[in-house]
Amino acid sequence: MFSWSERSESARQAVEQVPAVTPAMFAGAEQDLQAYGIWGTSLGPVRGIPYKIYAVEAPRHATLPMFLLVTIPARLWRLVIVWLGFAAAGSILRKTGRVSFAPALHIVFWVVTYAIYWIEVK
Repeated sequence: MFSWSERSESARQAVEQVPAVTPAMFAGAEQDLQAYGIWGTSLGPVRGIPYKIYAVEAPRHATLPMFLLVTIPARLWRLVIVWLGFAAAGSILRKTGRVSFAPALHIVFWVVTYAIYWIEVK
């Protein structure tokens, strides 16, 4: 997305057509990038802004190598938090002998997470 956006405005136009992507998301991403530089990309998960929006906005703020270097830690913290939560839940389920609840817990977690996300996006 970064490279496409660097070469053509059609990248941004394509992302604008993605369902549930709003002009406010582009404004938020641009504000984050102006305020925090390329590290603003790490705010996307807490602001409900998809990473692809930062990717198409980033060429005006950073080079591709810098964007790629920041992408790993910017996205990793969210994944680590989710992993830690599932690891803790798995540990509790194993200790209580309720391991069979793990798939249901997994489904409930993601349904609730995305329900909150969609409520916030509206």
